[in-house]
Parts: sequence; C-alpha cells; structure tokens
Amino acid sequence: MYKAEEVLAAWWQARGLWWQQDRQFDRECRRRWLSATLMASEGALDVWLSSPETGAALIILLDPLPRCIYRGLPLAYAADQKARSVCRSLIKLSGVSGLPLWQQLWLYQPLVNSEKVADQQLALNLYSRLQALSDGDSADQSMLAPFLSQCQVSASLIQRFGRFPQRNAILGRKSCIEECVYLAGITGTLEL
Repeated sequence: MYKAEEVLAAWWQARGLWWQQDRQFDRECRRRWLSATLMASEGALDVWLSSPETGAALIILLDPLPRCIYRGLPLAYAADQKARSVCRSLIKLSGVSGLPLWQQLWLYQPLVNSEKVADQQLALNLYSRLQALSDGDSADQSMLAPFLSQCQVSASLIQRFGRFPQRNAILGRKSCIEECVYLAGITGTLEL
C-alpha cells in the first residue's frame, strides 16, 4: 500500500523537474506511481482526504503525476475532475494554511489546470493570498513565482478561449482560427 508521506517526499525530491519535460523522469513516474495514480483516480485513496497533509499527496497523484505518466495523451487529464473535487474539499479543511508552502501550491494546482473561469479566479485569489503572506521571504517568493505565473497565463487563456488550445490536438478537439494563430506563436512548451 502507498503512503502519503512517501508520495510527498518523492515529489519534493523531484522539485528540480517540476516544470521540465524530461522523458527519463516521466518513465520513472510511470514505473513508480502508475498504480497509485489509478488507485487515487478510482477513489481507493479517498481516506487521504481526512487531513490536509495526506490530501496534498492525493492531489500529487491526481494532477501532476498523471501529466508526467501520460504526457501527450488524453489520459493525462483523465483525473482532473477528481483532482478539482479533492482540491475543493481540502480547501474547506482547517489546517491547509499550516502546510509547507510547496504543498499548498500543488494543492491549488488542479484549479489552475481547469478550463472553468470560476476555478481560474479561485486559483488566482488563493495564489495571490499566498504571495501576500510570503511577502519579503525571497525563498518563498522564488518557489511561488512559477506557480503564480502559470496561474496568470492559464486564467488569461481560459478568459480568452474558454479552454486551453494546447490541449486541442491531444484531446481531439478542433482549433478555431484564433487558437491556431495563438498556437503558431507559442515558443517553447506550455503544457497545461
């Protein structure tokens, strides 16, 4: 059986790869966490919703790990609805603000990855609150910066298109002309 502490420790150790596309890391995630992500998506680990600490581990199994395990495939997004539901449940728990900053940042990430305007607004509010609380702490600001930046870009895309155009090909959705123009102008990779 998997332990929440094990998930959190492994994800923290991989922090240098959080914003990278690394095939070796993706293979390692697949080897080590595939069955855990399936268990989480099917509700077998819902007991982890009992505390913010174990809930943060559940979010890791539902949101960033599937994106590594199934990169470029529709399955990368299959647990998103469950991840958002878990996120909303955890936000209601007392004690979330006592989590380490990096766990709070990942806890809110399912909202950033949502194609719903209300989720994007909530994510912006939550990340802005964290930014205000960490004002003056350069280590916290450094950790928060990529999350807040992604959140702002995501909110802008959802406001503009109502969805993430970069998911269209993966999900078999047809891109409109405006989305095609946007996608042609992207430099590097922005995977949401």
